[in-house]
Amino acid sequence: MALKMNPDAVSVDSQYNNVEEQKLVSKKEDIKINSKIQEKTKKKDTPVFSRLFAYVSGCHKFLIFIGSIFSLINGALMPIFALFLADMIDVFSKFEVLKSSTTETYTIGDLNSEVNRIAITFLVLAVIALVANFI
Repeated sequence: MALKMNPDAVSVDSQYNNVEEQKLVSKKEDIKINSKIQEKTKKKDTPVFSRLFAYVSGCHKFLIFIGSIFSLINGALMPIFALFLADMIDVFSKFEVLKSSTTETYTIGDLNSEVNRIAITFLVLAVIALVANFI
């Protein structure tokens, strides 16, 4: 007795494998399509700088501009203050040289005028800082 293979059974198995393969292929295609859609939406969702001020009125834009200008001024004050502080230290070192030497042409009057000039500059910087910090 010889066993005969049923051709229908073989074809069902092969069809089953083909259906599974088709499902896998369709899933891969869906993933590719979804990733393409996500890439397109990512490009659309990126914020644009001009849209940042879309709901800001003209008055607010002016205030933002003024605030930015004064914040730049306030940020520049500390390095300027450091430069004048270095000048003040230089004047004090000249005073030490004046005390130790009698042949210098640098006099107490010169020292006072330089100290006054730097002190007035510090005062002006302080007033600018006061205005720039509170606007």
